[in-house]
Amino acid sequence: MTSPTLSTSGLTTARMLAAAHPQAKLPCPVCAVSLRAKNLDKHLATAHKSQAPTLAWVGIDRRMMGASIGALVATIIILGIVLASSDLKSDEARTMVLPFLPVIFIPLVMLLMAASGRFKARISVTGDALRLRRTLGLRERVVRLPASIEIGRMTETRGNAALSTYNDEMHVDDGKEELVGTYLRLGAGRAGMIIGCRQKTGFRHHWDPKGWRAGPAYNGCDIEVKGPILVAIEYMLAERGLLSPRTD
Repeated sequence: MTSPTLSTSGLTTARMLAAAHPQAKLPCPVCAVSLRAKNLDKHLATAHKSQAPTLAWVGIDRRMMGASIGALVATIIILGIVLASSDLKSDEARTMVLPFLPVIFIPLVMLLMAASGRFKARISVTGDALRLRRTLGLRERVVRLPASIEIGRMTETRGNAALSTYNDEMHVDDGKEELVGTYLRLGAGRAGMIIGCRQKTGFRHHWDPKGWRAGPAYNGCDIEVKGPILVAIEYMLAERGLLSPRTD
C-alpha cells in the first residue's frame, strides 16, 4: 500500500464517517475547517466544487536544524585542527590549506536553509507501517500501526523561533514559551513520530478521547505539515479504527 491521497482515502473515509455519525463534528478533508458531519457533502459541493486535490504528505523537516548545527561545529573543529597543525608561514602549507576554508560556508548555507524551512520530509504508509523520511532522505523512522496517539500544544521560544523549534525532548513551562500550533505524536518516546501543525484542526473536538491521550506542551517536531495533511493523517488513523468521532 502506498501513501494515501486525499481523493482516494481521506475523502472517502470522511464521507463514510459523516454518514455514520451525522451529528458529530469532523474536519473538512480539503481545507481542515471544522463542521457538523451532516453538512460535509454540502460544504464540499459549495466550497470545493471544482477541487479534486491529491496531497502528498510532505512538510518541513524540523530536525535539519540540529543536523546543520552539528555539521557546522564539526567543520569548525576540523578546520581548527588543520590550521593549528599547519605552518601557514609556508607557501606550500598555505597552498594546501587555504582552498579548504570556504568549506565552512556549506554548513552555514545548510543552517540558513533549515531555518527558512527549505528542507522537506515525507510521510508515507506501507502496509501497517508509517514511514518518515527526512534529513535529505538519508534517515527513516518507522512507526508500526496500531500505535499510541498523543495530542498536545506545539511551542516555540519567543524571539528565537528559528532555533528553538528543533530542540529534542524539551518540555516547556507556561509563560516561557509561545504557543504556535498542535503536535500529533504517534508511538512512544524517541521511537515515535512527532507531526507538528500551525493551523488549527480541532482534533480534540473531533475525535473520541478513548483513542488518544493529551500530552504536555512540546517544543519541536520531526515534520511540520499544513492543516489538510494533518487531517488526512487523522482520517488514515480513523480508517484503521484508531480514531472514532466524538458523539458527546
